Amino acid sequence: MAAVMITPRNATRPADATRLVLVERAHAIRTPQPSAATYRRRRFAMALLGLAMVILAGRAAAGAVEGSPLAPSHRPPSTVTYVVQPGDSLWVVAEYVSPGRDPREVVDELSAARRGAPLLPGEQIVWQAK
Repeated sequence: MAAVMITPRNATRPADATRLVLVERAHAIRTPQPSAATYRRRRFAMALLGLAMVILAGRAAAGAVEGSPLAPSHRPPSTVTYVVQPGDSLWVVAEYVSPGRDPREVVDELSAARRGAPLLPGEQIVWQAK
């Protein structure tokens, strides 16, 4: 309960016209306040989200600018030259010209490119790496 003073507009003296009226006041519904830990978690989550957005924006901008260290490099494929020695096989040549790949695939490609011709000592094989 609360007391409210009511004064009419046409009152000549405040003491005569003023009266107190009791009115019921609705109880205010209090919402629970988040704890300090909740605020810390929210701030941490927003900081992570902001950091992720900055990183993504930087990578997008770097991709748009050529010569940037984050931009993918477009270099031409490298070329390897091998001089055949006596006793070399396509397998030895394949391991030399493409050390990171499966030699079986490279041997097949070399054999197809040579059309089955034998290796001759002193012959130069030029291989363009993929």
